[in-house]
Amino acid sequence: MQAGECPAQIAKILDVNRSTVTREIERNSVDGKYLYEKAEMLAQGRQHEAHVHYRYGQQLWDEIGGMIRQGMSPEQVCGRLRKLGREAPSAECIYQYIWEMKSHGDDLYTFLRCKGKKHRSRGRKNDRAGGYVWIRKLNGKNAEELADATIKALRPLKKQGVLHTITSDNGKEFASHEKIAKNLKIDFYFARPYCSCDRGANENTNGLIRQYIPKGTDLDEISEDYVDDIQQKLNDRPRKRLDYMTPREYIFNKFNILLR
Repeated sequence: MQAGECPAQIAKILDVNRSTVTREIERNSVDGKYLYEKAEMLAQGRQHEAHVHYRYGQQLWDEIGGMIRQGMSPEQVCGRLRKLGREAPSAECIYQYIWEMKSHGDDLYTFLRCKGKKHRSRGRKNDRAGGYVWIRKLNGKNAEELADATIKALRPLKKQGVLHTITSDNGKEFASHEKIAKNLKIDFYFARPYCSCDRGANENTNGLIRQYIPKGTDLDEISEDYVDDIQQKLNDRPRKRLDYMTPREYIFNKFNILLR
């Protein structure tokens, strides 16, 4: 334009539609004048407004990316940062950022929840109030083995006087439930058959574990160290229902017990 070319001529030179050029001139002119340096500044300003994540520094986004890679959801990341008194983008904004990064070839989206295929067997218990989980690798659905693992895992909590009942499903792996109840001196209950709503916390825990061990995984290839790592990650993951405390923090704050 500074060379005196009209919009039609500029469009021909750039090989674009004439309306593209006229729209650019209308949007980025100041006091009827189009200066490319000013136009660039105006365009960048609109881009920042359109993509809210540009309001936050790259250091924060790198930190958010690290939290997502640890298995947290965007909602958990947002809630946790704000609970710590930090400025944080909304969960929706984090999702937008993740999908925009995907368009640039980043694999961050692969760490979001949702995976599938079949388990052979695993033993896990969770504290219904705090969401704390104990996960053990078992050799199939042997009831005695599960009972021994359960007693060993929960005995420290029983000694603290905060374990009172256990509720399980009706699987044959719980056939030795009387042994568990006797050794831990607690009441053992069973959920109603086909009523997963009676074990909502348990079902949710299954979903969390499947993020790391999808159905169909050959458990012979899963090490004890990996199982311990999953347990640690889940117990150090903030939960919305705990006001974004982690289960480990919740148990410590409520009972003054530091579980490991």
